[in-house]
Amino acid sequence: MYKILLVEDEPIFRFALKTLIEWEKYNIDMSLEAANGKKALDIIRDNMDIDVIITDINMPVMDGLKLIEEINEMSINPAIIVLSAYDDFHLVRQAFKYGVTDYILKREMEPEQVLELVLNVINKHNKVKKSHSQVKKDKNKFLKSFLSDRENNDIEQELYDYSIRLDSSNLTVFCILVDNFRQIETRYKDSIKDFERSVVRAIDQVLNRLEFGEVLPMSSDEYIIILSNKSNSMSKINNQINEILEGIRHVLFNGVNIKTSIGISDIKSGYDQIPFSYTQAKRNAQLRFLLGKGKNIFPKDSIYVKESNRHSIIGEEKELLKALDKLNKEAAFQELERIYGIISTFRIKKINDILAPYMELFFLISQYINDIDTDYSLPNEKVDFYEHIKAYETVDEVNTWIKSLVEDIINYLQEGRYLGISSSSKKAKQFIENHYMEKITFKNVCEHVHLSEAYFSKIFAKDLKLTFTEYLTKKRIEEAKTLLSDTDMKIYEICYSVGYANVEHFSRTFKKIVGMSPKQYKKS
Repeated sequence: MYKILLVEDEPIFRFALKTLIEWEKYNIDMSLEAANGKKALDIIRDNMDIDVIITDINMPVMDGLKLIEEINEMSINPAIIVLSAYDDFHLVRQAFKYGVTDYILKREMEPEQVLELVLNVINKHNKVKKSHSQVKKDKNKFLKSFLSDRENNDIEQELYDYSIRLDSSNLTVFCILVDNFRQIETRYKDSIKDFERSVVRAIDQVLNRLEFGEVLPMSSDEYIIILSNKSNSMSKINNQINEILEGIRHVLFNGVNIKTSIGISDIKSGYDQIPFSYTQAKRNAQLRFLLGKGKNIFPKDSIYVKESNRHSIIGEEKELLKALDKLNKEAAFQELERIYGIISTFRIKKINDILAPYMELFFLISQYINDIDTDYSLPNEKVDFYEHIKAYETVDEVNTWIKSLVEDIINYLQEGRYLGISSSSKKAKQFIENHYMEKITFKNVCEHVHLSEAYFSKIFAKDLKLTFTEYLTKKRIEEAKTLLSDTDMKIYEICYSVGYANVEHFSRTFKKIVGMSPKQYKKS
């Protein structure tokens, strides 16, 4: 649907404009409204995909002209229709200088005329969007070719054709990686492209104020910035780089609610140096895995990443496997920390190489599981170990995950050895582990273990000392506690992530079990 924002300080007029026409019939969403320009800006920041803004000129707090000025600074291009009375038509003329598309005279407003005007504006806006979209695609394609070795014939002409704000002197490349990207994917789900556009628009706000530099999205979690500077003072250039980094972090945190790790290249002159600078910036950004999130990583920081001839932990696993055999969780954790310490001495500049000893550790643990002839199986998401750990952003996250895997194995073996849990209950537990975030029922579980509900309910309660509902609730609340402690996710996002469809029900259940509300728990 086409999204329209109505900005008007008179509630009766807003109501009339929204109800006189069956907007849904024309695939138009007219649900967004604001009583002044300031409130409109808040709505726009949360809805950067608005197609049309219909705004009054004279309003309290922030008038229509100021609102239009602010929109023009935001790197978005909605069509704008101004509402006008006869006595402020001189302001309409001024608004046209700011790029508005059309106007509506309040006293002559008829439903048919308003509908025709809005549909015409949407039609024009669509054509402009398609044209801008194609130009943007062509420009991004050219910028991507800039990052690889290419023939530089006619490069100045192409820079001019695409209005690219770069010079060949003092070029710097930033590689921006979005931190905690898996949470972002969960938050945006099918609208991840909207997130990508929001990031680009936010960065463009900084570059537009500077009137130089270009941003290029490589993927939803990686963005490249190319900067140039004509100054002869290296001190001034470095100061400006730091100011830009601070500005980018500010707009991304306040405008898009994300944190980032940024790799920065050396300063080079000549367009042919850009491929090298891009490779260097990306490599520096990837050092997030070793140095941690939320940092600006300069070339000088890579000297802290040591090189070592030793890259294997084979032979270091014996005490860990003994601890597993004795089901001694504390000893197992101590051995893991010791092995992590050994791996930390392997630090090398190619991030993929640091994953090799973790692969060894994982397969040693897997081999132990196979050797003791248990029916324990790794959760599905952990089977492709290499792909799984590549998704983690820091070495600490990998360490934490392997520790949780070892804890899971010991818990499983303890339950099987000392509690005599049936294989059907084990399968049910694993099913709940894999699907607790979905809308599952006891019937689903019984179908999975191929037993009747009446029969299996007794077995499940006997083995686990909890009913299915109690066990599922406990699992969901434990996962919610982890997300509240370890992430920036909002409470409603956590509610949906752990399988609840209703935030109020989730909050009541959480408070009943934990003794405090989710909000209080997060603060504590």
